[in-house]
Amino acid sequence: MYNKELVKTETINLPTQFGTFLLTTYIVNLKDQPNMRYIIVFQTQKMPEIPTIRIHSTCLFGETFHSMFCDCGEQFIKSLKLIARKQGILFYLDQEGRGHGLINKILEYRFQEKGSDTIEASQKLNLPIDSRKYTMVAQILELMGVNKVRLITNNPQKIADLEKEGIKVVERIVIKSTVNKYNYKYLKVKKEKLHHLINI
Repeated sequence: MYNKELVKTETINLPTQFGTFLLTTYIVNLKDQPNMRYIIVFQTQKMPEIPTIRIHSTCLFGETFHSMFCDCGEQFIKSLKLIARKQGILFYLDQEGRGHGLINKILEYRFQEKGSDTIEASQKLNLPIDSRKYTMVAQILELMGVNKVRLITNNPQKIADLEKEGIKVVERIVIKSTVNKYNYKYLKVKKEKLHHLINI
């Protein structure tokens, strides 16, 4: 156990269609983020001095149900492929629905069906716009002896959180999403209200 907030469990070999990863699970215990219970780390067996990394939050609808309302499933697959090729780490964080949890996410979807955008739906439930945090990733990187990364992201908050914790982002790698009639409004809100660095 490294500290009471971050407990490392077993590491296993996980063969995937993109390559074999070392998979390690960390149990997370944060008082200000009770919905996040774990972080799963996918690591390539060879690691460069400056790894390519992705910080990815859980999305059951996008990754498992293949929902077209978001781009999460597509981003996960593209990131895993890129990391397998360039070598590095994917951090899979239990932060469903921008940290609000699965049930709240479903309730937010209902408001979106009635015309609200994703942020307005959160506000109608009296939830923060975005409850996610990425500082625990910095702790894991430090434990791995990594202080510089190439980060796959369109979200400037991830860069800010890592650098605030002493992890230098030497390169931001753009991840492009496929726009369709179902996710256009969602992506537009991410760009205009959450300031994600995307072109739509």
